[in-house]
Amino acid sequence: FEQANVRYQKISELAERSRKDLLPKGSQMLEAMLKGYDSGIVTLTEVLEAQRALYELKKTDIETRLQQRLAEIDLLRSTLTVPGLEISR
Repeated sequence: FEQANVRYQKISELAERSRKDLLPKGSQMLEAMLKGYDSGIVTLTEVLEAQRALYELKKTDIETRLQQRLAEIDLLRSTLTVPGLEISR
């Protein structure tokens, strides 16, 4: 139980940081690059790089949320005991 709980807590912290910090900053960066491009300050390549970086952040967020759900399932499995029922792990 303890190991599953620690894993769940760590992954939950990562997911929270991603949603509240990394994704908003990535979106702000792309928005700033688009404005800079409209003003002629940054190149299209820089805009595309910011767009790619935001895509990667979103992809990582989805993967982290998946890992969070899997850790939650492991945590629930570790606490579940039903007489006469075996749960394979």
